Amino acid sequence: MDERERQELMHEAVRGAVASEANRAHPRGRPVPSPRPQRTLALLAIAAWLVVAWIWIARPAFLFEAAAAPLSPALQEAGLRYGIYLERAAVATFMADSGRLPISLSEVTDDPEPGHALEFAADGSWSIVGREGALELRLTERMAADSFLGESLTLLRQGTRRSSQ
Repeated sequence: MDERERQELMHEAVRGAVASEANRAHPRGRPVPSPRPQRTLALLAIAAWLVVAWIWIARPAFLFEAAAAPLSPALQEAGLRYGIYLERAAVATFMADSGRLPISLSEVTDDPEPGHALEFAADGSWSIVGREGALELRLTERMAADSFLGESLTLLRQGTRRSSQ
């Protein structure tokens, strides 16, 4: 046996030992586990905790607030009357303080109600008009504001009491 044959035998023996060790560690038919599923599960767990933390901190309305029940037509009208009543009082206060009529409701209040406007007539009179859907109400400067308001406050109090129970 010469040197070359001895090295070949040695290489074969090493290859055989490595192959038998590999077969013992991972017998054929069993897949070799990969670290990939564990990494995916860890990322999913982190993402889930981030979502829970965001929900806890931000408290989004679509999760934490109950959907508001639609208002009855009587409550809609009462709310519109009360809003117009309050805006008329704000216009009267503005006129008493500044000595002039405001140009618009945005000059009187920082955030006027949508659908409400201050309108002027050709004779110099003014009125506040409120629109909500098909309903339109008008409170002029000559009308009695308390009569215009009517039973609206009572209706609104009863409506909010029922909805909170």
